[in-house]
Amino acid sequence: MLRERCGRFTSHSTPSFRFSRPTLSRGEAYEFLKLGCHLERADVIARILDVQYPSASMYLAESREETVGLTALVKSCGAFEAFRKAENPVLRAERVLEFLLLDEACPRSVLFCLNACLGSLSAIAGSSDRAERAIGRLASELSFLDTSSLSGEGARGLLHRVLGAIADASSEIENTYFTTRVIVAGAYAQAQQQQ
Repeated sequence: MLRERCGRFTSHSTPSFRFSRPTLSRGEAYEFLKLGCHLERADVIARILDVQYPSASMYLAESREETVGLTALVKSCGAFEAFRKAENPVLRAERVLEFLLLDEACPRSVLFCLNACLGSLSAIAGSSDRAERAIGRLASELSFLDTSSLSGEGARGLLHRVLGAIADASSEIENTYFTTRVIVAGAYAQAQQQQ
């Protein structure tokens, strides 16, 4: 069920960028598309982990249920092949979480996406220092994270911080580049609308 929903999300959100990427000039529009794609991917992966990881980590180690649950989790994030190539063939909850959060080479990991966001922000003229700081702080925290803190409630707290930091960065990007103002209609315009 989760995999189906994530598949629908992926099939509806990424084709426009995937198909337009070869034809777009590599200017600011391209960087904005990359920024949005990677920020959204980091958010979605963190949300999937926040919802699915606690139940996946409750299984008995090396049980069939653990293998099935963790396989479904990694597949729902679109990182199964990358995980199998990079990791030991035996799935462990802590290793899955560490891979999906901290792997710098897998395009489906949160840290990879955050580093890509930083690259896009630095390529955009008039880049927002606040947005770069918000993403940079989170990327630094993940880069230097002590992986022993990923067990138990430490993982839950970290995922909540990651989601909060991504939301803050998204707000900063929106405020910097996509601000809109509501223009209040004057008394004459309001009177015309009421008639």
